[in-house]
Amino acid sequence: MVYLLAIVLGFLAHGELGPGAWGRLLSTLIPFVTAWLLISPWIVGWPPPIDRSPSRLWRPALGAMYAAPLGAWLRGLWLAAPIQPVFVAVMGGVTAGLMILWRAGLMFASRRSV
Repeated sequence: MVYLLAIVLGFLAHGELGPGAWGRLLSTLIPFVTAWLLISPWIVGWPPPIDRSPSRLWRPALGAMYAAPLGAWLRGLWLAAPIQPVFVAVMGGVTAGLMILWRAGLMFASRRSV
């Protein structure tokens, strides 16, 4: 969900989200989700716990930062395109920030339901 949001935000920021963008969106989403699924068990744990401790919010963000270069590399292989370092940095930073917000929201919601 976080990767889809990050990619849609990127497409919106570049004015490229339209009816014909779904193929390009998927060509970014699939490699990054694949990278996340390969990296996150080692950093976040699997299945991802819903932690109620704010001190653990950094773990998914770190996973996103590690997954960004792998996701960009997989995307580059798929599209036979060069990897732009700024793209890796932006995807890593945006997804890390969104992971923190997502997890903080889950943490807040889980505290309210207990």
